[in-house]
Amino acid sequence: MARSRTQSLQSRRQRGGGTLVIVGSHRLFNIGRFMRAKELNRLLRQQAFFRELLAAEKSTAFADGSALPSGAIDGIDLEVMELTGGPGDAYLLDMRMLHAGAPNASARPRIMATHRFWRADLVQELAEA
Repeated sequence: MARSRTQSLQSRRQRGGGTLVIVGSHRLFNIGRFMRAKELNRLLRQQAFFRELLAAEKSTAFADGSALPSGAIDGIDLEVMELTGGPGDAYLLDMRMLHAGAPNASARPRIMATHRFWRADLVQELAEA
């Protein structure tokens, strides 16, 4: 069954449930080693910008069309951005960039494939962690 142009455009629409990234966040905790989620969460909660994001009501956060949050920590500009696109689009990101899936605003399931490239010198560190 052919997709209508409206359905195709809907998948690219902002606030449709794309992946949310915090642009610049990969520069915040760049400590040159693997960081466990528990340690990262502790560091995030020390910053007002992240406390406000984490406190947002998950079912309504950003759904009202208001501007996505932005701010700065230690001179590093941060901005929440929704990655939107159509079928077959690809995004390349630094996996240290904080990211999360937004609630799916459509009745259609979303599917995303990922592949990670690991630095050879990091594999041993990850195995030990």
